Amino acid sequence: MNTSQKVIHSQDICAIDFGSKNFKFVIGRKIGFDIETDLLKKEPMGLGQELIDHHGAISKEKIEQIKKVLGEFREFCHKQGITTILGVGTSAIRSAKNRDEIAELIRANGITFEVAQGKREGDISYLSVTNGAPNQLVSDMGSRSFQYSYKIGDGDIVSASLKSGYLIAYEEYFANAKNFAAGRGAFNKFLKEHLHKIPKKSDIYIALASNTMAAFVYGGSKLDVVNHFLMKKDLLKKIYYLNELGHKEYQVIKATTPKVNKILPGLVFIENMLKLSGHDKVMIAEVELPAGLIVDYFINGNSL
Repeated sequence: MNTSQKVIHSQDICAIDFGSKNFKFVIGRKIGFDIETDLLKKEPMGLGQELIDHHGAISKEKIEQIKKVLGEFREFCHKQGITTILGVGTSAIRSAKNRDEIAELIRANGITFEVAQGKREGDISYLSVTNGAPNQLVSDMGSRSFQYSYKIGDGDIVSASLKSGYLIAYEEYFANAKNFAAGRGAFNKFLKEHLHKIPKKSDIYIALASNTMAAFVYGGSKLDVVNHFLMKKDLLKKIYYLNELGHKEYQVIKATTPKVNKILPGLVFIENMLKLSGHDKVMIAEVELPAGLIVDYFINGNSL
């Protein structure tokens, strides 16, 4: 874990997202009224695929890998004098037959751990990018679930989760479709049935985990689109182009586009979010879920 360039503060805390694809390690602190977070590392773990390969359970071999990764991170945090380590498990751990065993292992490493249900995951996503500020709409595209959340005025955060992340949506709607238009049509039908109560009063719409999709729209790199707006007109232009492709051209797109399984569902998901929210653009943000744990820790009155 290359953390030698990070400046450690006396009130730093650590947090981990035990995600379906990656484990994400974040460090954060409160300075005055501001909460700052930094991504330390992403560790590919593939828990979602693990469940497919092992009939809904996490194997002994993967558990040993988890132990090793957690031990290294715990050692790093403790060497910096950081004793508060937060953790959240999302769709894969939530679904695992041996989730209790995994949770016990995580807590045995001194981690304050929770398995987040869909609403809680959406709440954390909202906090990660807004620090709790009102009148914002946030979406997050996971590999096994989609979340969206919003907060209007002084009200509570409202969150919802769709049990169809980009990997699931790609396999169900796009992988075997005769063309993009057919896949889009089927996925649109699903989204229309499951996306509800998207507010039209938010000041801004922010999308997490969408930089790969936005880079595809603009033909550049992910770094070019982070913290920039993706315009609805540009998104629709790319969608309409794909919609006109025949079967052979669609097969070429699927075969030659890196991370196509994330891009195609992402295009249609963001299209629907923009339509329902009334926004003509979406801010592409790169913030990790554990940042929301850190924000939640501080704004709810906890102190070190």
